[in-house]
Amino acid sequence: AATAAPFTQASPGASPGQTATAPAATTQNYWTNFRGPKRDGNYEAMPVLTSWPANGLTPIWKQPVGLGYSSFTIADGRAYTIEQRRGQEVVAAYDVATGRELWTQRWNAAYSPGDDTGDGPRSTPTWDQGRLYALGATGELRCLDANSGSVIWGKNILSDNQAPNLQWGVAGSPLIVDDKVVVLPGGANNKSVVAYNKMTGAPVWKSLSDQQAYVSPMLVELGGRRQILIVTRTGPGERGEHAARRRADETARALSGLGVTARALDGHAATAAIAGAADPYRPPRPGGLAPP
Repeated sequence: AATAAPFTQASPGASPGQTATAPAATTQNYWTNFRGPKRDGNYEAMPVLTSWPANGLTPIWKQPVGLGYSSFTIADGRAYTIEQRRGQEVVAAYDVATGRELWTQRWNAAYSPGDDTGDGPRSTPTWDQGRLYALGATGELRCLDANSGSVIWGKNILSDNQAPNLQWGVAGSPLIVDDKVVVLPGGANNKSVVAYNKMTGAPVWKSLSDQQAYVSPMLVELGGRRQILIVTRTGPGERGEHAARRRADETARALSGLGVTARALDGHAATAAIAGAADPYRPPRPGGLAPP
């Protein structure tokens, strides 16, 4: 079983002879979640360049990073990600303008699936109100001060919920919903979807008993109700649906899958799996059963 790694002091990233500077001020932090504000890969902040130079865009800076599949979230002029550096998972903050590493926070964890799918973390950190929520491939969850990298609280979501790791590691990026951070440990006995208090790490609710898939939860409105949309894998070769209502305004809905993406489209939850076909789902009407 996985155990929580000890907390370490954040390491400043300024190179010798350099002085760390405060990030550039921004009026709005937009790309603070995996795949954007709605987690659907849709960018609406400003027009996007659609006609590129024949030789491509000119690089502004380059920075070597560790292994892994994590992308970036951006806030207050900083780019946040999580990497594998030798025997440790490392959350790192980079200056967007220069690429300079500003700080790192690390713990002992080295995830390797033992095949050619690649080593290192899978999920992307989530920024919320000056805090960063980072989840490693072995289940280590940290709430960090986004300015300094210092640990506010942390735990291992697998050992905390008696859940085995997936074959290719924990992949779901943490989701902030009001005062909660929602993660997907995939434990049995109603410990598959778990919400912790985002300020303290105290458990708030736990739901479902499904094995998880390689997907991040989304906050959507379906059937006239705010819901948490998730995708789970109930078992090898199985396809099914499970619903768990935790509060009047929050419903965790699980559709089976493996490597999956999901999106809310015109009142439907559309999912597409690596190991399966696209699967649209129409949510239940408020106070009623799902339509045929």
